[in-house]
Amino acid sequence: MQKIMLSLIAALYASLVFSQDLMKAAPSFQRSYVFESSGDYVSAIKEFDNIPNKFYEVYLRLGWLNYLNKNYPNSIKQYRTAIASSTNSIEARLGLINPLSASGNYEEMLKVYSEILKIDVNHSKANYWIAVTYYYRKDYAKSTEHLSRILNQYPFDYDANLLTAQVMLARGKIVEAKSHYTKAYLYNPTNKEIEAMIEKL
Repeated sequence: MQKIMLSLIAALYASLVFSQDLMKAAPSFQRSYVFESSGDYVSAIKEFDNIPNKFYEVYLRLGWLNYLNKNYPNSIKQYRTAIASSTNSIEARLGLINPLSASGNYEEMLKVYSEILKIDVNHSKANYWIAVTYYYRKDYAKSTEHLSRILNQYPFDYDANLLTAQVMLARGKIVEAKSHYTKAYLYNPTNKEIEAMIEKL
């Protein structure tokens, strides 16, 4: 019982210390936002030099600022450090996608989206971009699998319906393709390309 109490007290103390560290970092965050809004990303990044014990939120912020500053290797490094300190973070992985995309590292992007699905199997953005990847690889069965997860929860999603229509058309499933094109058209009735495609089918 005494060990449990000591553990609880230690955890409470650590939490209080961490809260104090967060508050001490608040001015650096505030100034970094001001520098970011003026496009001075270097100064925004330097604001965090004086924080000796960096934590998840700092690494996440540095990942974003380095991305804006087009320092993609350092952005990737900061996001990966954020992920290491909070292993189930989806937001850090979504942030990591930006510098990976900007540096053309598409295979690594696919891995990161797959990591997200291990945390949240129904994550719509991760499922969508994996579906896009499989579509361009002509692996229509896998593309359909990921699109189905989205449409199960978001039946009127424009992008998922449009891509599903394209996948179905590629698979020779004309009726299904027309159905999904029609849903996409209902979402955006001004799209003449979709309208023309429906008329062809």
